[in-house]
Amino acid sequence: MLLGTHGHWIGGKEVPSASGVEFDVLDPGNGDLLGRAARGGTPEADHAVTAARRALGGPWGTLDGRDRTALLWNLARLLDRDRKALGRVLALENGKPLTLADHEVTTAVRYCEYYAGWADKIAGREIPVPGPHFAYTLREPLGVILLIIPWNYPLDILLRGLAPALAAGNTVVAKPAEDTPFIALEVGRLMKEAGFPDGVLNVVTGFGGETGAALTAHRGIDGVSFCGSSATGTRVAESAAKNLVPVLSLELGGKCPSLVLPDGDVAGAARTIAGGLIYNAGQSCVARSRLIVPRRGLAEAEAILRSVLENVPMGHCLTDPAMGPLINAAQKAKVAVSVDEAHKAGARLVVGGPVSGPLTRGNFVRPTVFSDVTPGMALARQEVFGPVLAVLPYDEEEEGIRLANDTEYGLAAELWTASPAKAHATVRRLNASHITLNSSGGFGIEVPFGGIGRSGYGREGGEEGLWQYTRVKSVYMDIG
Repeated sequence: MLLGTHGHWIGGKEVPSASGVEFDVLDPGNGDLLGRAARGGTPEADHAVTAARRALGGPWGTLDGRDRTALLWNLARLLDRDRKALGRVLALENGKPLTLADHEVTTAVRYCEYYAGWADKIAGREIPVPGPHFAYTLREPLGVILLIIPWNYPLDILLRGLAPALAAGNTVVAKPAEDTPFIALEVGRLMKEAGFPDGVLNVVTGFGGETGAALTAHRGIDGVSFCGSSATGTRVAESAAKNLVPVLSLELGGKCPSLVLPDGDVAGAARTIAGGLIYNAGQSCVARSRLIVPRRGLAEAEAILRSVLENVPMGHCLTDPAMGPLINAAQKAKVAVSVDEAHKAGARLVVGGPVSGPLTRGNFVRPTVFSDVTPGMALARQEVFGPVLAVLPYDEEEEGIRLANDTEYGLAAELWTASPAKAHATVRRLNASHITLNSSGGFGIEVPFGGIGRSGYGREGGEEGLWQYTRVKSVYMDIG
């Protein structure tokens, strides 16, 4: 077992489950056993929330913004110091290549640095009011924050919520996905080394239906941030609502388009979306899974997609290939169903096919592209969460915009056009919360990010990502 057996991280130390039950964590690249983690439930949820409340009312609650800045900066330096070891843990449990794992560590470091700069700048404001009165507001921490972390970016998304929550003075209980429990436990250990009081971060490992359900229903939670599927996000919101606990952020699914307008760079868009299909094996809610191109550029787009994707180097994460496996066998089977349905619906396969040889031991799926996809096909409407792309041609520009907006999701989009005026006019018409012009990505820790529609609500990152972890208190005083 490469990563060993680990308990929960509660109150500044590792503890086993009350039941003594553990679960296996498998290597997505070959199916081997990586390690074992404690399987939590209601007792561990109670323990973690109690530890978080104790820290909130104790040493952590007495620190000021300057102290929190120093501690977050300490954590950033420790994450950077241990980046090689952290990247290896992250790569092994997630399956992503080592290079991508290192990029994720860099992002985690930057979240700590960015929000460290905010911790001593959280302030209310004076409000002019009529008469001989004085009014002002205070910004205070919400209390105990629950972070439910997905498996696709388990370190990035943990720090995306953890850093601003801590900067604002909250304590945190984190529930990582059962496929990727170990990296969150490593963060807990580093926080202790950085000097954070015990109980400021607590990590409870286990399954969503047990551990996650016990935490979202807990009366000691003051706010929830969730990233995952739309179906699970709905259940999280329903459970929290029973205790009137605010769900601060729900980042859910996506069916993100890359729209090439008639004057846009078809070749650039095709190369970019092909790279995105490879990145993290397409397991991203912001993956551009629909390429919408003018019909005159369809053949060019298909040729480029085929040339880039037909021989992509795939392999185990420790060999640092271009593309790794999917997270588990269930996700691989789900992607296979989507591919089979696309064939049956009449979509035309451009590139793809089964894996062979050593790759069959892992959860590998070749990058797959279907063209001549119509709006009614499942491939054009349902999130696959894997390296599968739908290409939809159009004849008139208005049709292309309608196709881009023909989804219940609203997370991210790319827009390709040579006209700055047309770019900014079309951005206002696209039903997405994050739009990149003539390139890919555009996701920075300084920039707010979140969804609309079935993609959720709330914003993580940037200044907006900080304020959601605070509450406003008003003070009104008679000075007459």
